[in-house]
Amino acid sequence: MYEWQVLVKDINELKSQGVIVEKIGRSVLGRDIVAVHKGDMQGEQILLQAAVHGREWLTSRLAVDLLKEYDGDMGVWCVPMSNPDGCMLAMKGLDSVADRHIRELLVRLNPNGKFDMWKANARGVDINVNFNANWGSGVHNVFEPAGENYVGLFPESEVETQALVKLTKRVMPLLTVSLHAKGEVVYHGWQGFCPYESKAQKIADFLGYELRESRGSVGGYKDWFVATTHKLGVTIEIGKDEWDIRRLDEHYEEILGQNKGLLKLLEDIAWDIQNKKNT
Repeated sequence: MYEWQVLVKDINELKSQGVIVEKIGRSVLGRDIVAVHKGDMQGEQILLQAAVHGREWLTSRLAVDLLKEYDGDMGVWCVPMSNPDGCMLAMKGLDSVADRHIRELLVRLNPNGKFDMWKANARGVDINVNFNANWGSGVHNVFEPAGENYVGLFPESEVETQALVKLTKRVMPLLTVSLHAKGEVVYHGWQGFCPYESKAQKIADFLGYELRESRGSVGGYKDWFVATTHKLGVTIEIGKDEWDIRRLDEHYEEILGQNKGLLKLLEDIAWDIQNKKNT
């Protein structure tokens, strides 16, 4: 398992090597939400975020390993664990929750006590339907706290959502990638609007994944980014669909092998977009 404490240790090691580390927010339970920067701080940037869903905690490990290997010039911002409380719930259950009121809420929401399939944050809000992109209009959206699909009281109601939105608005990245699990799919576009489709196809071809258009997706980080900036944003779903997401780490070496070099590819794509914009 890739617990929050392991992430903190890895980030501290990166920091000792000169990588810039920023605390961009705190989760419901007070865990730091951290952004790590590597490469040139000036000019165009790439933003990689992972583990917005608790049970997809393995994407945090992948994000950190991809950042470790990156040696390009363009700046890369990485938020490896966007939903630390949800990730810890999925890995450690109620043992990860010290707050009595939150524990009581979680027991009411999930009386069987098993949290290994939990996607939401500690308040039962699914962060990836909490962004302001046709918020609350999804087919699977729910309107009460739950382990998944609850949209929250209003767009960007959650501290985890707010942290990602603030960082993105400050950095204004040229492109963003969201790491999710599972299905070996690259999703692009939003509501029929698909900027830079050929670039999204390059990403899918590099990974050996299928490219799909996100027609029915609302309220997600990628949806919000594409809708508000008209730039390239993709969601990458790691891991084969038939694999048990609770044991996805058993296949980590294969997943890492598929994704090695991804940030260098994203850098090449970003430079291409930038050069065409300036001509």
